[in-house]
Amino acid sequence: MRNLLQDCQFNNCMHLEEPGCAIKAAVIAGDIAAERYASYVTILDSMNE
Repeated sequence: MRNLLQDCQFNNCMHLEEPGCAIKAAVIAGDIAAERYASYVTILDSMNE
């Protein structure tokens, strides 16, 4: 995931619902495992609690 961070449209992208997110595009394309992305989202959710 780290290699794609600079490819997001916005520099403060959280990789959730932002337009132009390279991470979400890579998940959809199968370049990043859906399980890995789900783990990332879970971590974010736990930080917000």
